[in-house]
Amino acid sequence: MVPALTIAFVFTLHFNAANLETGGFAPEGFAGILMAVSAGGIVSAYSGFRQPVDMAAEAKHADRDVSRAIIYSMLISIVLYTLIGLAFVLAINWRLLGLNPGSWSALTALKSSPLIDAVALTGAFGLLTLMLLDSVYSPMGESSVYFTTSSRLGFAMAEQGYFPSFLYDLNDKGVPTKALLLSLILGAVFILPFPSWYQMVEVASGLTVITYASGPVSMIVLRGYGRKSHRLKGGRLIAPLAFAVASLLLYWFCWPYTLYVVVLAMLSLPLYMYYRFKNGKKGIRSATWFLVYLAGMLLISWLGSKQFGGLGLIQFPLDQVIVVVSSFGFYAWGLKSGTPSVPQSFVSSPLSGFEGFSPRSVGMPVFGLLNPELNSGAAGQHEGFYKPLASQP
Repeated sequence: MVPALTIAFVFTLHFNAANLETGGFAPEGFAGILMAVSAGGIVSAYSGFRQPVDMAAEAKHADRDVSRAIIYSMLISIVLYTLIGLAFVLAINWRLLGLNPGSWSALTALKSSPLIDAVALTGAFGLLTLMLLDSVYSPMGESSVYFTTSSRLGFAMAEQGYFPSFLYDLNDKGVPTKALLLSLILGAVFILPFPSWYQMVEVASGLTVITYASGPVSMIVLRGYGRKSHRLKGGRLIAPLAFAVASLLLYWFCWPYTLYVVVLAMLSLPLYMYYRFKNGKKGIRSATWFLVYLAGMLLISWLGSKQFGGLGLIQFPLDQVIVVVSSFGFYAWGLKSGTPSVPQSFVSSPLSGFEGFSPRSVGMPVFGLLNPELNSGAAGQHEGFYKPLASQP
């Protein structure tokens, strides 16, 4: 409601159309637009589409409703954030901000939030109060959703044998309280190293993008094991393109943030290896391609154009071309590395034919890519996650 009120206020009472032409089109260059997509937080703004996938096993008609939830959430987000961005541009009063018209990069130096400052200068203090309250309330609602899905993922990973077995437990209300507590602790630990909210969101978004890269490969590898009636049409064309886009998103985070997110992702490797050997399995051959892929992305990011924080040995836009072309090569390698078999639990799962159901949705660690034990969809074997499960040990 608050974003809608902000949009309505700006469009009706403080419409500065001249800002649309101030500085010309893309005053910071096309590279600035690309950086805004990842480093600017746009990726984080649209990441809510994952939650229906994470909770897909709880849907009565997952093959129909999850797809709709993803599409509708993306459409609503596109409309809302486009109008919010437009309202921000229209609301800027350069004179009151003490800036020269067209000094868009200088807005980042504002003490609070550029949008908050722009609204405050209009004198709409009632709306400003609502925006400040909403800036606290909205993240609380978002965190409750993420805590729900993260606890579910921890529960599923414990069921698969890749987390301690005590996490595979529900209370009398059917809630995985132990996995929920672990999510709270890990979330608190994750926040501590970051000096600001913006830096934390940037790194968290980068980790999310890394998981996006696994989806296209997993979809094609696993599509032969489910019901063909729910295959994504044009999936073999969409998958490599989606993988290339995920690679570009990772590159656009800019060096050294690409290094930070890859190092954080690597922290899951020892845990994965420990439980893999504990379960009597050896090697991570099926995930080797992903390790090399991450190393390759780091190398390109380091040598890439200065606009994206690199050394400038690869100029823009050649760096973009190299990312895309190399992505197609890694994608092909990933398909060949896909395991040739999956357990019966995946085939019998009610979600086995739904291609939105990826390894990410059953809580696999990053380096569990394309291993049948993690792609089996064990969480999808249960009906009703938030009530006592008859199949729970």
